[in-house]
Amino acid sequence: MAYYLEAILLGILQGIAEFLPISSDGHLTVFGKILGDLLGTGGSMNPEENRRLLLMVIVLHIGSLATLIVVFWKDLLGLLKKPKLVGWILLTTVITAIIAIPFKKQLESMFDSPTIAAIGWLITAAFLWFAERMKNNTLKLEDLGWKQSVVVGIFQAIAPVPGISRSGTTITAGLLTGLDRESAARFSFLIAMPAIAGAAVLEIVKPLVEIFLKGTPAAEAFPGTDLSVAGLAPLVVGAIVSFLVGLVALKWLIQFIVKRGMNWFIIYLVVMATLTLLWQAIAVTVTVPV
Repeated sequence: MAYYLEAILLGILQGIAEFLPISSDGHLTVFGKILGDLLGTGGSMNPEENRRLLLMVIVLHIGSLATLIVVFWKDLLGLLKKPKLVGWILLTTVITAIIAIPFKKQLESMFDSPTIAAIGWLITAAFLWFAERMKNNTLKLEDLGWKQSVVVGIFQAIAPVPGISRSGTTITAGLLTGLDRESAARFSFLIAMPAIAGAAVLEIVKPLVEIFLKGTPAAEAFPGTDLSVAGLAPLVVGAIVSFLVGLVALKWLIQFIVKRGMNWFIIYLVVMATLTLLWQAIAVTVTVPV
């Protein structure tokens, strides 16, 4: 029951935080540690537990991917008539992959560090602060070019770091290159689909290929993961919760950004980062022998 409760709570966090510029990975890192301690599901964050949380993060992101597909299905169908926009989306994705994939192991190891998440939140707050000062942007999605695609792709490459918001950094990058707020937000969510799908392929599909084509034992392909029905069921529940909560959060976000900007998110990130750093400082003080 503890694993189901953990999956539901983290699914709610993912559904909200993925589409707000506050970093879902940062929230899953911090609250995954807190819930692990409170619920007894693995707060020690040993390598195997880190792997289990990482798989949970990927599965919850798949729920967010389903949300994006449902909300933007008209935009996706419209892409069939916009091959140029598809090309810019692919260019952005390739730029991100070239920069981020070589650092995959280092990025995964960061998921056991609330301190890194807190620092990432402060970096995201700085991005949003700059974004708020971008005024009178007039470019629309149809005006998108290689410049916007490359810049956004570079910014997106640092988003796997816990605490650094993918939507926050890519929206900021879009604004910096002249896109108006709504277009920057829409492009951010369009490029999220291949980014999330690519991460899922690397973390889930690749091990499945090793199991079925190479004969690798499941325990080796998915270390630290309970592959029984009882072990996988909480992941499915978490993905469903992430999907349903995300439907509400995503529709609200674009309207909020266009009408009110990002100042409230900046305040929230600074407060969360400060509380997390204080928590980690106290934890270190308590554990250090006198």
